[in-house]
Formats: sequence, structure tokens, C-alpha cells
Amino acid sequence: MDNIEIKIPIQNKTNKRTSKRASSSSNGKNSMSPERLIQLKEILSIPSQYHKEDLVTAYIVNFCEEHHLEYIVDDLGSILITKGKLGDDGYYGMIGGHIDTVHPPEPKTIVENKGILTAWSKQNQQCGLGGDDLCSVHICLSLLQLLPVIKVGFFVGEEVFCEGSKSISKSHREWFKDVGYILEYDAPELMITQICNGVELFEENGIFINKIMSHLKRTLGKKLKFYSHPYTDVYVIRSEFNISCINLFAGYYNWHSRQEYVKIEEVEMAIELGVRIINELGFNRY
Repeated sequence: MDNIEIKIPIQNKTNKRTSKRASSSSNGKNSMSPERLIQLKEILSIPSQYHKEDLVTAYIVNFCEEHHLEYIVDDLGSILITKGKLGDDGYYGMIGGHIDTVHPPEPKTIVENKGILTAWSKQNQQCGLGGDDLCSVHICLSLLQLLPVIKVGFFVGEEVFCEGSKSISKSHREWFKDVGYILEYDAPELMITQICNGVELFEENGIFINKIMSHLKRTLGKKLKFYSHPYTDVYVIRSEFNISCINLFAGYYNWHSRQEYVKIEEVEMAIELGVRIINELGFNRY
């Protein structure tokens, strides 16, 4: 199924609770710090084909241990992370992505050239980079460091019809009860997903999209478009819990091919957009 562009009207609405503010380290040019770039390359180098995500799961668990974060790993290897405490009547913002790719494991070298990352085999042939969706791992771990209160979901098996999110959303339903909305990072290029597998992720003209529209416009300008996407994990969460979700761009191109590449600047844009959206939406349910 192809991504289909959708146009939605805009209307200003307001909501009540605001979040504890976080800020990114941007200098206004979407430049990525050397530390973040090292982490991005490190994550992209991890073999992570569906049903073989153990090394990515271990990487994220190690990150949680180092940063003293509360986490749950289910039987399949999906991970749920909680950082910070809510007030009496608040809801967590949630971010997430999937940790599997379609590419078979093979030794690869991540090469940076003019702000573009690609992967190359030992035979000096371009190979699968895994930006879909290992970019989301980097983005969400970066946001975990920037945001004081947040929940995160990392799901296995998205490439095989969302096996991980379907399983953990049922086995750990209690964990999702205080989640107010979800931002997933699994849209290619600069796409924003409104409809996924036939499911509308947020109410057209609703408070959720109207509160964040200015931030989407600020980041994407005339490139802002809404699409219908075949499937990703937020359609599962939306169907199970009826909370507003959106699937944001993660900076990868030519997904599911050996010609895949990642634009570093757009990965950083995604992080900064996430900070602004979560600060805007606050501790509310949408």
C-alpha cells in the first residue's frame, strides 16, 4: 500500500494542563552534537532483523540501567519505559518506535558523507542501513535524556504486522492506562501519518492536532503533508486504547532496500519537534 497524502483543515482550540518544560540543545541550525551522532551510528550498526532483535533490546536495557530508568521487557523483547512521576490527575506523554528491521544480519560499516548516513558491507557494497526504524531508537533515547517526565514504548516485530505492539498492549494493559497520547517515529522522509491501516490516528480538527499544528508548520513549512500509511504500531495502540496518536518522520529514505540512507539533520529535527510537541500537549489525555 502506498502512502497517500491527506489534507486536513486547521482550527484553533485550547487545552488546560501544561508540562514540565524541556529544551533541546539545538543552536537553531538542527546540528547534531558529536555525542548524539556517535550514538546514532552505534544504534544503526546493530543487527535487528525481525525475530532477531535481542541485541537492540539489550542495548536499550543497558541504557535504562545506566540512567536508572524504570522499564519492563516482555517475553518477545518489547520494552516499556517510564521516567518521572505524574501529579494526581495527569497523564504521561508517550513516544515510541519499533526496534526491528527487514535486513538480514551482516557485518556493515556506517559511513557519513555530507550529512548522509549509509551502510556498506565487507564487499564494499551498499547494504541495508536499518534506519526504518532504528532511527526511532536514537530519537527516543535522546528524548528520554531531554524530557523529565515521559513514557516510551519500543516494539519488536512491527515488520511482521506489529506482533510486538499487539502482544504487549494486551499483556500490559495497566501500563497504558495513564498514557494520554503517543508520538511514534516511523514515518519515512518528512511524512506525517494521519491514517494507518485504515485507522484515523487523531480526530480531524480535534484539540490534539490543532495544538501541535504550529509546531509541525514551524518544522516542515510548505513540506507539511499528512499521509495514509500501511501499518505501524500506533494503529494498534489507537485501536486498543482510543487515545490520540501521530506517526512522525524519523529521517530515513529508501526504506526496505539496500539503498536506504538517513539524513542526520532530519533526525535532529525530529528530536527537537518532539520536545516542542510534548511541552505543548502537557499532561493531558487526548
